[in-house]
Amino acid sequence: MRRTVLRRSAVATSLVSLALLATACVGGQESGDEGKGKTVSEQPSASAPAAAKALTAAELEKAALAQGDVKGHKVTPPGAGDVFDAKDVAVDNPACEPLAHTGSGLSYGTPVAGVQRKVVSEPEKPADTTSPDALAAGFNVTMTMVALSSYEATGAEDVFDALTGAGDACAGGFTITTKGEKQKVTKVEKASITAGEEAAAWTVTSEQGGTAMVTTITVVRQGSTLASFSSANLGALDKPSPLPKAVIDAQVAKLG
Repeated sequence: MRRTVLRRSAVATSLVSLALLATACVGGQESGDEGKGKTVSEQPSASAPAAAKALTAAELEKAALAQGDVKGHKVTPPGAGDVFDAKDVAVDNPACEPLAHTGSGLSYGTPVAGVQRKVVSEPEKPADTTSPDALAAGFNVTMTMVALSSYEATGAEDVFDALTGAGDACAGGFTITTKGEKQKVTKVEKASITAGEEAAAWTVTSEQGGTAMVTTITVVRQGSTLASFSSANLGALDKPSPLPKAVIDAQVAKLG
């Protein structure tokens, strides 16, 4: 049993610990006579709200979850084995790239700055610690990789739109290759979520080496910042688990 449980933990880590990395570009600003040649209706409105300022790396660090922010959870910076690079992740359908990168913990777009956190729920202590099931109970925890990315101009909105589009386009599944290991995503289903200024979530069912796995991906936009959450229950990888609402609520609250 110990070998099986440890293998499931390693597989879960490879699924949910890819850190948000940017690959889509936000359009640059025009220079010089950018207002010339436009009709009155095309000119920027004087009453239009100014774009939210992109948070700096220091500001994101302050806004990121810290130990004690989520009751019953341990919050730490991710370890070296918890994160991947964008070049490590490839998909067979380019339309699915935003979802694949975000589900792997990678940012999409061109963020100004980004930070990551690893959040693990504390397991319930079994009454009988000598029971053969005690070890398995220790793995009955939900691990969530949280990534914050800040963007200039409409970057956050653009990436959010790209993600929701990918969720629709890739509902039937796709293949993702991470560091040479292929994993078949068989189904992407929308999940219900309300948070921040915009939010979207999906339950992702996949298969690797004959093992079925279910993870959740949630993305929330708050101003110029996107927060993404990739989660899995390490003790029941083949079963759907609820969205990590306590983690999401705590992070969104810190973003203001």
